[in-house]
Amino acid sequence: AIAGLKMKVEQSKSVLIYIIFFSLYYYRWFHFSSQVLHSLVCNVEKQSVTAFGYPLLIQCKNFQVIQLIIPQENDCNDVLMSLLRLSRAKRYEELYCFSFKPNIDKAERDQAWDFIDLRAEYSRMGVPNKLWHVSPINREYRVCDTYPTDLFVPKSATLPVIVGSSKFRSRGRFPTLSYYCKETQAAICRSSQPLSGFSARCLEDEQMLEAIMKSNPGSRFMYVVDTRPKLNAMANRATGKGYESEDNYTNIKFQFIGIENIHVMRNSQQKLIEVSDLRSPSMGEFLLGLENSDWLKHIQTILTAGKFISKAVAEEGVSVLVHCSDGWDRTAQVCSVACILLDPYYRTLKGFMGTYLCDRMAFPYRYSHLDEDPKEVSPVIDQFLECVWQLMEQFPCAFEYNERFLISIHNHIHSCQYGNFVCNSEKERKDLGIREKTHSLWPHMWKNKSDFVNPLFRPDHSQTQGVLRPLTTPYCFKFWRGLYNHFDRGLHPRQSVLDCLMAVKEETQQLEELLAVCEQVGTKCGHACCKVFKEKYY
Repeated sequence: AIAGLKMKVEQSKSVLIYIIFFSLYYYRWFHFSSQVLHSLVCNVEKQSVTAFGYPLLIQCKNFQVIQLIIPQENDCNDVLMSLLRLSRAKRYEELYCFSFKPNIDKAERDQAWDFIDLRAEYSRMGVPNKLWHVSPINREYRVCDTYPTDLFVPKSATLPVIVGSSKFRSRGRFPTLSYYCKETQAAICRSSQPLSGFSARCLEDEQMLEAIMKSNPGSRFMYVVDTRPKLNAMANRATGKGYESEDNYTNIKFQFIGIENIHVMRNSQQKLIEVSDLRSPSMGEFLLGLENSDWLKHIQTILTAGKFISKAVAEEGVSVLVHCSDGWDRTAQVCSVACILLDPYYRTLKGFMGTYLCDRMAFPYRYSHLDEDPKEVSPVIDQFLECVWQLMEQFPCAFEYNERFLISIHNHIHSCQYGNFVCNSEKERKDLGIREKTHSLWPHMWKNKSDFVNPLFRPDHSQTQGVLRPLTTPYCFKFWRGLYNHFDRGLHPRQSVLDCLMAVKEETQQLEELLAVCEQVGTKCGHACCKVFKEKYY
C-alpha cells in the first residue's frame, strides 16, 4: 500500500506518516494518517523484519511513539534517512519557524511580538523606583552576551562595581534583578557562581551583594541560595570557581539546595519515559521503575527550593540571590517557580506568558533543535512545566490556565513552529532576526484561550490570592499521565475530567445567554405566552 512512498528531503516542512495495520480477523487493511513536524522527531530506529515488512519505530519529543511497517526494504531505508536528515537541522534557518507563513501581514506580526512587553512587566512589579533602576551597562551586550540589554540593578551599585562583579562571576553573569516584591521590598536576584576558588576574593562583588541587601530597607541580611549539591559546588572550587564564603560576604546567609545537574536530569527523564512506555506493566514494575527514575524526587527538590525563596521574600521580607554554576538551568527553574508561588499574576494566562520575557528568557532551552552535542540536552523546561502542573493539582482553583495549556506549550517548544523558543539568549535572537523572520506563539494562544481556561478558576477564591504554600512531602507528587501518556490510545478521551468540566462550563454559558434573551423578551413582550413563561421560570 505504501511501496511508492518516497520522502523528499528538502521540500515539505512536515512529515505525513502512514501507519498501516493489517487485521487477520477482518482480512482487510486499515490505515490512518498522522501529521508530525520534523522537529518533533527525536529518534528513528529500524527494527527487525517481520512477516508484513520492515518496521520503523519513531519516538517524538512530545512522547508520541509511532510505528511504520514498510513492505520494501529500500523504501524503509529511504524513509529512515529522510527522517534522520529532516529532524536534525544543521542551522537555525532550517527550522520550521523560518518557513511558517500564517496569513498575517508584517505590521500584525510586529504587533504580535509586542503582545508581552518586558518593561511593562517590570513596571507592574514596581520598578524602577528609588532603590532599583535600569542600568545601561549591558548595551550592545558589552559585559555579558547571554544577558538582555535592559538589566535592573540597585541604584547604589556603581558601574565599576557592576563591571568588577561581572569579571568575578562565571560567564560574566553578575547579580541582576529577577523579581521585586512591592509589599516587602524584597527582591529575587540571579547570577552565576563566583570565581572564588579556595580563597579568592573580589571587593566589587562583595559590594554588589551589599548593595542588593541595602536595597531592601526592612532586612539586615540576605540569603544566597546555591541550587547545586554541596559536593558539586566544592568540586568546582578546584577549577577556580565555587561559592560565596560567609567570612568574606558580610550580612549573608548561605544555603545549598541540592538540585542535580543537566546530565543527571536527562538520564532521569529517560528512565521515566521507559517506564511510561511499558506495555501492560504490573503495579510493582511501574512503581519500581518510577522510583528508580528519581524523577519525582527531582521535581520535589525544585519545588522545595522555590518554596524556600518565596517564603523568604513574602514572609521574612528578605532578599535572595540565586545561582548555580552558570546561572541559567537550575537558577531559571527555581526563580520561575518562586515567582509563580509569590505572585497571582503569573497564575493567569497572560502572566504566565510574561514569565518568558523576564529572567525566564534566560532558560537555555536544552533541546536538540539542532544537530549538536546530545550531552547538552536536558529537560529543563519540562521540569518547570511539571512543577507548575504539580502546583495545579494541589491548588485547582488558583490557576487561570489548565493542563492543556502547559501541554500545548511543551509541544510548541519542540515543534519549532514559532520563534519564541529558538536560541538561548536575547543576543542570539537579535542576531538571527527572530522577530523579523518568525512569528510569536503568544497571540495565537491568547486567541484560542477558551481552550486553555481552567473552569475551576475563580479570581476571588482564597487560593487565587496571595502566596501559595504547597506541601512538598512525597505523597503529594503524582505521575503526570497527561504529558507522558498523552498519546496512549488505551485511554478514552471522554475520561478527561477537564473536558467534562469545560463542556459543562460551555453549556452553562449558553444557558445563561439564552436566559438573558428570554428575560429581555419576557420584559418587553406583552403576549400572554411570554407572561406565563416569565411567571413560571422567574
